[in-house]
Amino acid sequence: MDVLIEYIKFLFLGILQGITEPLPISSSGHLVIAQGIFNIPNISYFLEVLLHFASLLAIIVFYRLKIKALIVGNYRFVIKKDKTYKADFQYFDCESERKIIEDVKGFETPVFRLKKKLIEAQHKIKIEIV
Repeated sequence: MDVLIEYIKFLFLGILQGITEPLPISSSGHLVIAQGIFNIPNISYFLEVLLHFASLLAIIVFYRLKIKALIVGNYRFVIKKDKTYKADFQYFDCESERKIIEDVKGFETPVFRLKKKLIEAQHKIKIEIV
């Protein structure tokens, strides 16, 4: 029975590590606090690595769609040589009766401003910076 309780304690630590890993707080700190509350002795290096592996799995599950988009996009670009562009958002604005294509970027650079002018001239469109 004691072995079962120990397994349950370690399973709880793994779940706690997995849940708190994506949060912007220390998941390792939660483990230390939980060990103190539930009177769990210092864990072995193997178990600590296993708990961090649970963190990796939690991050992969949490970001699975973004990871898939990165892998598929890179495959299409590198292997298939597909150079088509997919904007972040596309919608039709009923008020102004025009198609809006939005893309999220960090900040304007001289290269961005040059490319903006070239695309506007080549495609005869207006690019608005918001």
